[in-house]
Amino acid sequence: MLRTVIPLAALLCLPPAARAADPVQVRRAVERSLPLLQAGARTFRERSEGRCIGCHHQGPLQLVVALARERGFRVDEESERAELDRIRGFYARRQELYRKAPTDPEAARRADAFGNFTVHAGYWLAGYAAAGGPPDEATATAALFLASKQSADGHWDFDDTARAPLQASDFTTTALAVRVLQAYGPKDRAAELAGRIDKAREWMLRTAPRTTDDKVYRLHGLAWSGASKEEIRAAAEALARDQRTDGGWGQQENMPTDAYATGLALAALHLSGGMETTSAAYRRGVDYLVGTQLRDGSWYVRTRAIPSNPYFESGFPHGRSQFISYAATCHAVTALLLTVEKK
Repeated sequence: MLRTVIPLAALLCLPPAARAADPVQVRRAVERSLPLLQAGARTFRERSEGRCIGCHHQGPLQLVVALARERGFRVDEESERAELDRIRGFYARRQELYRKAPTDPEAARRADAFGNFTVHAGYWLAGYAAAGGPPDEATATAALFLASKQSADGHWDFDDTARAPLQASDFTTTALAVRVLQAYGPKDRAAELAGRIDKAREWMLRTAPRTTDDKVYRLHGLAWSGASKEEIRAAAEALARDQRTDGGWGQQENMPTDAYATGLALAALHLSGGMETTSAAYRRGVDYLVGTQLRDGSWYVRTRAIPSNPYFESGFPHGRSQFISYAATCHAVTALLLTVEKK
């Protein structure tokens, strides 16, 4: 796979390129995707109870909706309220179990029966925070249970089957845990939680990333946890230099460019790495996304996850690849929305 290796200064520091991404094309692309994403989340919610938490749906959608509303796009507010109610309700119903879990082995086993609490708590509660979900006793209890699952070396992992790419990276679980502790950790435990975040930052600094997800969440995690400007800059460089000649990113070196990796990388580079959305590198990524969107408003990404739940049809396009394609569409729309001026 041919690569363009671009100095970080050219990617992050030089003045914006003369030509920004075409705002008309971007707006049309977003307007095609938003109704599809919100409808897809609703049907997934209706059909998935008892089968799947939905890290690929309810988590990334919240940032999309928040950005879309902030930039003047019409969103289905009733549908969004239902999504936020589902997230909060999930943790509220389990609040007493999560309260007991850090000190009660049987409660701990029941609270994380599938070994993936760190994954869904990270995606869902970080998404809830992006949507402005307020802290309360339920979110504080979930955050403290999440804190208790930190490993001695500072990172968070999981025991469930690895399902790449969403449930496969310790950088993902660690960075999202940091975000959740900051958003929902109770104030009376602030000193303890700050120490946990410091340990997480040190783990991310000394651990080498491999995949695009690793590099994206390492960059986010370092920014969220208060790393130095130089450390954040180095993490951004590691991600930015993986941009390919077609403008996008692949999930890992031996895989083709796709919308999942490209949207994820662009958003991280802007939100945590400081890349201007008018820069040449960001614009090339946007051009790739606009050029690969399908007529129905989705982006197709082929699944590579090891099946561990019974397959069901959620109503989103692309059959057995619909869940990763939904997440890819969320990440692509996020990257596009970041180029639109706030209203």
